[in-house]
Amino acid sequence: MRAYLNDPVGVHDAVMAGPVERTVGGRLRYVSCLRFSPRESDGGYRGLRERAIVYVDGRLDHVVENAGETCAGVTYAPFPELQTMAR
Repeated sequence: MRAYLNDPVGVHDAVMAGPVERTVGGRLRYVSCLRFSPRESDGGYRGLRERAIVYVDGRLDHVVENAGETCAGVTYAPFPELQTMAR
């Protein structure tokens, strides 16, 4: 996730859902959904962000920033590893 976050330090409230099959771009793909509160450049937090992580052939292919419909109905579990990332 370092490549997808401007500053991976100080992330709060990180939760992730296990992979589920969803249609993305007209194709059936495995998707993991992620919610987190990133630290902003001013040091504050402005709320949760939700991302869909799309896999192709078992590898991370891309991250969808507006994941609302793609992540509807998934069950999240704590993801403490994201909260302890460093640069």
